[in-house]
Amino acid sequence: MEIYNYHPKTHEFLSKNDARPSPMETGGYLIPAQATTTAPPSTGENEVAVFDPVTESWEIQADYRGAVFYSTADGREAKVEAIGPLADVQPPNTTDEPMPLAPAGKKTVWDGEGWTFEDLPPPTSVTMRQARLALKSAGLYEQVSTMVAAIEGDVGDSARIEWEFATEVRRDNPLYVKLAGELGLSDAQLDALFSAAAAL
Repeated sequence: MEIYNYHPKTHEFLSKNDARPSPMETGGYLIPAQATTTAPPSTGENEVAVFDPVTESWEIQADYRGAVFYSTADGREAKVEAIGPLADVQPPNTTDEPMPLAPAGKKTVWDGEGWTFEDLPPPTSVTMRQARLALKSAGLYEQVSTMVAAIEGDVGDSARIEWEFATEVRRDNPLYVKLAGELGLSDAQLDALFSAAAAL
């Protein structure tokens, strides 16, 4: 006699094997727990046979376990772990669309209907190396160097120490705020300069 084994928690069909004869009953067989003599129905793609111990019958249920979705918060993978219709078992706040890589200067966000790109906020600081390269690229490096060299007195000494030996350029540093003003750079232009520097 064939018996059909099912999972103790999900009750899904697992395997079949021959029942062992009962040593206590002539012609009888031992039917272990989580097993039945009723054969499960055939199943198709994304389906599984599940046994109901109360009615002692099988039913076919949707099975999307292992299907991959992506968090709409950060794009991380999340897999379906339960049996049931997809609408009931899809991880919350996920989509089946993988998060695309954002182009330079952008970030990828979920807008409720799909992935889109938004501008990254400008950086508030860059390394001195990045700042000098960005100034050089913008044709401002020599001008800024000359402006720093021309600052007089103790303020000038401090400015030159900052310019020569600092490892970081902060956007809110009074020296660089002053230089930006003297260069006639708007906030938007300064944001663009810092963004360009951060990419170097």
